Amino acid sequence: MSLFDITTGLPAGHVAVSTTDPKGNITTKICEKAGHLYQVKDGSIVTATYTYYNKYIDKFIDSG
Repeated sequence: MSLFDITTGLPAGHVAVSTTDPKGNITTKICEKAGHLYQVKDGSIVTATYTYYNKYIDKFIDSG
């Protein structure tokens, strides 16, 4: 099950997607205003936080 466009409890402009796998594990991915991945949570524990120094150059380009 997935919940999209979560904004409750997040800084202005941030949005999250929360996914629950068949075992009941919850993963939440939070994106910042520019749409870049900001933080990943395993349940309520922050497992990764990302910082972007130049949002207009540091972009992922899919060559596939």
